[in-house]
Amino acid sequence: TPGFFCSASCSHGGSGNCSRSCRHSCCRFNGCRHTCCRFNGCHPSCCRFNGCHHSCCRFNGCHPSCCSCCHICCRFNGCHHTCCRFNGCHHTCCRFNGCRHICCRFSGCHHTCCRFNSCCHICCRFNGCHHICCRFNNCCHICCWLNSCCHICCRFSGCCLAMS
Repeated sequence: TPGFFCSASCSHGGSGNCSRSCRHSCCRFNGCRHTCCRFNGCHPSCCRFNGCHHSCCRFNGCHPSCCSCCHICCRFNGCHHTCCRFNGCHHTCCRFNGCRHICCRFSGCHHTCCRFNSCCHICCRFNGCHHICCRFNNCCHICCWLNSCCHICCRFSGCCLAMS
């Protein structure tokens, strides 16, 4: 039965820590090139101890939400997309406007928006960038606001440019 541990013949290194239920992922202790949520072996996820270049939930490694699911999931409705926990939508939604897309609850935009600048993209509410940005470093990626990295970084994970 698929479980949390694999045999020594595992294709990911065989240290006994892979999740057999996932073809790509590895336990945080086995030195695999990819990382794993310590519960479900999600392929792009990162444990906060392994220095991965992806965003890390500091509890379960799921990328990028904190749900132990292999996708960004609402922890209440089991959807495989980020969902508003009230409306059952299959996209991240504003819980007030019933939109089927990520929305700012004030602007009615069909993307996650800064509630002040009416942008139609995920924006930092201070710098007008058309991506989710660190409000201090003008980076065009979701960034840890301490390390000015241009990748999605957990400030505890030791990602590419993390400050010591």
